[in-house]
Amino acid sequence: MLPLFALSVTIAFSLLTSPGLMQTAQPPASPWDGSYRLDYNKSQLAGDSFTYTKSADGMWHLISDDGTFDFKPDGQSYTLHDPDRTQTATMHGPRAFTVKSQSGKMKQTIHVLLSADGRALSAVTTKVSPDHPPVTVTTEMSRNGAGDGFFAKWTSTKLAVSGGTPALLTIGTTSAGVVTWCYSPDAASLSGLPDGTPLPVVGPGIPPGDTISFQTVSPHRMEFVTAHDGKTMTVGYYQLSEDGRQLDDTYWDPKDPAIRQTKVYMRQQAKPGLQPPLPHE
Repeated sequence: MLPLFALSVTIAFSLLTSPGLMQTAQPPASPWDGSYRLDYNKSQLAGDSFTYTKSADGMWHLISDDGTFDFKPDGQSYTLHDPDRTQTATMHGPRAFTVKSQSGKMKQTIHVLLSADGRALSAVTTKVSPDHPPVTVTTEMSRNGAGDGFFAKWTSTKLAVSGGTPALLTIGTTSAGVVTWCYSPDAASLSGLPDGTPLPVVGPGIPPGDTISFQTVSPHRMEFVTAHDGKTMTVGYYQLSEDGRQLDDTYWDPKDPAIRQTKVYMRQQAKPGLQPPLPHE
């Protein structure tokens, strides 16, 4: 689900502050309510796919589940999504390039290397912020089909994370049944009814047009669809264990449902009933 330039978005490996929690007086809480911490050892995060193509004017086009990105590895600065997010890419010979991007205080550097036989790609992503410890994500990818050099479809085969701030998912429900989902360290959130309605995702660095729709199908299962500008990116479901201790976030590209990824979250509160903050105005 995450391309080289969007790893910070779907895996929650970034550096921003975890959303705070407030104790509120509520009727009996939803079994979902509480805070969950991502367990990398139990999760299966490999399997993301993305494609590089090149246009006649030399622009590189990255197509992924999280959207599309256009850039040229010429050392020039390009704006991504909004004026506050910029990116610069520089080639280092025919088999390597470096990408540097900035969104607010957060800076990200990605070193990409193509193997000598052209069949494998590796990327080492480092994210830093003046307020949080750095995090490093190492991703290994294999070529999926034909292609020339970098210009092909790639699928991740291995992913490792070190450092950074623990990734948290916090869920809270009001008496009217409105649910708020908060994700850190991305500081992203969305709020609304889990009835299949697309809900805007808000937060620093979140591209305009990102939505998630949740649909409750049982007391311990929610199905969801992520989209950008109305185009479906991934589909999946949240599955809560019967004892409420584990939440599995399983998702896949609807064009390739055989390749699935699962983030495993473990509950951090002994009892549910904590209400996360509402999304930013």
